[in-house]
Amino acid sequence: VAALTLSACGGSTDLATTAESSSAIKGGVQDTEDDPAASEVEAEVEAEVEADNQELPSNDVCPDVRRADIFTCLQSNGNFTIFLNITRLNDDLREELYTGGPSTVFAFTDDAFEATFEVLGEKALGLLDEDKELLRKILTHHIKNGVYDTDDLFTGGSEFLDDVGFSAIEESLDGVITVDGAVVTSGDNVVDNGIIHVIDKALIPKGAGELLNP
Repeated sequence: VAALTLSACGGSTDLATTAESSSAIKGGVQDTEDDPAASEVEAEVEAEVEADNQELPSNDVCPDVRRADIFTCLQSNGNFTIFLNITRLNDDLREELYTGGPSTVFAFTDDAFEATFEVLGEKALGLLDEDKELLRKILTHHIKNGVYDTDDLFTGGSEFLDDVGFSAIEESLDGVITVDGAVVTSGDNVVDNGIIHVIDKALIPKGAGELLNP
């Protein structure tokens, strides 16, 4: 799992031709710049691009990647190698993050994953190396159908918890949100096919916990 880690010519004739061409080119550019219709089209395009960029929500995971899917966003960040390597074990999971959705992903960083299994021990990590289905089960626990921002996490009550398979979602007085004990360190990172919440440890679904920590 850790491994899942131009040329110039002389001559007066040529030079004159070049000078004439240059003058023509410059004149052409000037004519285009003075063309009201062309200027209007250019202004419209610039306005559309600006408006499009303003409509894009903030994203702390991949702020420099525009119109990204979940997989591309996480990949561009560089801190989710283990998470993405696990998805590569299963075509369905990978495609879900690439072109599927919309989905809500609770993504653990590489450090978060390592910290989780440092607590569980080498035996648990070894079990994951042997049992790819268990590894897949753990990852799918972090991927939920539909889009849920941090406010949505608290509006569904116990029925919502059952639907997403979590035991508890809590918020402290200072606004820190935890999901089954994992702190949401960066929430509401919106991408084209969903939303990403970054968490500080891997989430272990019911059933898998007993296997990893008997």
